[in-house]
Amino acid sequence: MHSRRSAFVSAKISLLTQPGDDKYQCDVVLTLPDKTLVASETATSVAAAIDIVERKLQGQIRKYKTERRKDGVNSGGIMAVIKRTFASSLNYPHNKPAWNQTHLTKCLNR
Repeated sequence: MHSRRSAFVSAKISLLTQPGDDKYQCDVVLTLPDKTLVASETATSVAAAIDIVERKLQGQIRKYKTERRKDGVNSGGIMAVIKRTFASSLNYPHNKPAWNQTHLTKCLNR
């Protein structure tokens, strides 16, 4: 059993044949814990179809992440606290390391 819910992706590339005009269709379904992102594109080459779908998904993922941050779901966990602690250690007096229990507890309780 995983402690976090997983994401799954399904991709399909199809050849659409028409007399004198072959095209490729790329369909991608990205299933996230609370949302499903879908992108599809038809182009004259496989590479072009994949590139366009990639750009579409990048925009959707960026929007998904922004929405989650606004909800407070992804606003900062233990890794964010550790990063802030490390950043504050650069300004710590006399360059003493800030990685002690007292300082880390103080950062966690902010």
